[in-house]
Amino acid sequence: MPGTLLSLALLPLIVAASGTAAPGWSVPPPGVVSWTDPTSAPTPTPTPTPPPAPGRPFPAPVTSRTVTVPSSIDATGSSDVAPALASFLRSVPDGSIVKFPTNAVYRIDAALGIGGRNDLVLQGNGTTLRMGSTGWQDEYSNIRVWDSSDIAIRGFKLIGASSSPGVLIDNEEHAHGVAVNQGIRIELGDSTFDKQWGDFLEVGGEGYWSDGIWYHDNRGLRAGRSGISILAARNVLVERSSFDQLGLHAFNIEPWQTSGGGINVRFLDNTVGSYGYGSGAGRSGLMFAAE
Repeated sequence: MPGTLLSLALLPLIVAASGTAAPGWSVPPPGVVSWTDPTSAPTPTPTPTPPPAPGRPFPAPVTSRTVTVPSSIDATGSSDVAPALASFLRSVPDGSIVKFPTNAVYRIDAALGIGGRNDLVLQGNGTTLRMGSTGWQDEYSNIRVWDSSDIAIRGFKLIGASSSPGVLIDNEEHAHGVAVNQGIRIELGDSTFDKQWGDFLEVGGEGYWSDGIWYHDNRGLRAGRSGISILAARNVLVERSSFDQLGLHAFNIEPWQTSGGGINVRFLDNTVGSYGYGSGAGRSGLMFAAE
């Protein structure tokens, strides 16, 4: 219902087409200790994982440096800077905070990709990433994260290029604000989303699971499909965020394949406005499906 404060905890929630606990892509162990005789050689004590700070579902990325986006990259929004930003990000080592200029505008004609990275923070400072291409496929999402761990994305305005903001157009729904595939401990906070063909956030797909997703304190204005879509993920927390003018659902847990699903998914203290604009019937605020 419009204007509803929605608090829903699903512990645990398992959605899978097979009717059994969905297989997952689990976090690798910190190491393997080899020994033959415990009476003659003491077992080494593993280094403990730092505990999360109060209010966090998992620890923050571990960083040791701050790197500023170069002023040579056009921050007026007048030209496509996706290749320049991608090249810059590739040069930034893991364990870094990437500081964007305050209230800059970057036009990107393809997704900004974060692949195979660890311990990286993108600090937006109100920067706008505006999609310049009208393509609705996944590669025209604002940000794509895959095969990465301990990534934080904060303080951005992620603007898509939908020609019908907030209205579902069937089969033209795959460009998202952020798309995460096979990610571990991914944080997305304090950001604004608008004019997305698909979702504000989509997690998983084609059986590739993510583990540890925190979407918090975000403002979602218009999305052609859903606010949040979970295709294959465990340990997901969506909290203190607003969702409005959605073409389909506010929260959608819908396995892409039989190997997908959602486990330990929590939606807490979120505000949902209007939803269900587009072709077909049966639109609802919450969607749980097994395909």
